[in-house]
This record gives sequence, structure tokens and C-alpha cells, in this order.
Amino acid sequence: ILDSSARLLYFFQTRWQLQNRVAKLPWRANVAFGALACGLIIGLGAIGACIGIGIMGGKFIEASARQPELMNTLQTKMFLLAGLIDAAFLIGVGIAMMFAFASPFHG
Repeated sequence: ILDSSARLLYFFQTRWQLQNRVAKLPWRANVAFGALACGLIIGLGAIGACIGIGIMGGKFIEASARQPELMNTLQTKMFLLAGLIDAAFLIGVGIAMMFAFASPFHG
């Protein structure tokens, strides 16, 4: 009976060790995850900027059709906002380039 209880204790101890160990990934996996993060940052940022500029351009056309006398002031504001939307996307590109070339996640 002592032998079976020792086997049972060993079984639960090794099972606990398997559940609580930290997975050690090779350095190539860190590089791959960094490349995946760069692609997601740039891709989702580009999609968001395109959608934002598209909606803003549609609203500008709609507003200038309703009140043509405000077209010049609306155009100035639209170009200012388009620059800010593109700036947010370019900041994301800069962060992605930092991940790609000077990654803080792998040694």
C-alpha cells in the first residue's frame, strides 16, 4: 500500500509541475511574434485611417452640397483633420519599425 501511495503522490506532483511550468519559446518565436505585431499595427492602423478619411471626406462633400458658401472653411478643417489622422497612423508605423529593428522583447 505504501508503494501505491508513493506512485499517486509522484503522479500528482509531476502533473502539478507540468501545469505550472513556464513555456520556454525559442528566440525565433519571439522574432515571429514581433513580425506579427508589426503587421497587425501597420495593417489595422492603415484600415482605421482609410475608414476615417473616407467618412470625413463623405461628410465634407455632403456639407458642401448643403451649404456651398462654407466650402473654404470646411476644406481647411478637413485637411487639418486628415493630417492628424495620417499622423496617428504614422506614429503606429514608427512603433512597428521600433519593434522590427530594435525590439525590446528579445535579447
